Amino acid sequence: MPFYDYKCKECGHTWDEQQTVNARNVPRYNPCPECGASGDISLVIGKVNLGDPIQLGVKKPPRDVQERLAQINRNAGGDGGRYG
Repeated sequence: MPFYDYKCKECGHTWDEQQTVNARNVPRYNPCPECGASGDISLVIGKVNLGDPIQLGVKKPPRDVQERLAQINRNAGGDGGRYG
């Protein structure tokens, strides 16, 4: 499933969501997660991701995920690895 970028016309907040091609416009009609404005969301045309942005180093996983990965690595006898 592809990721799509959205931008609130009211506050300028941008975010991405993973959606099916058929559902890509659904978030445009939901409130902005930042300011709550409804109906002012645009689908931003951007670059195509040909891989996982986290694996490619473009994006970092959320902090709680990083902490959990480090804990799993330490419990498995590692040093915490990349996220430790």
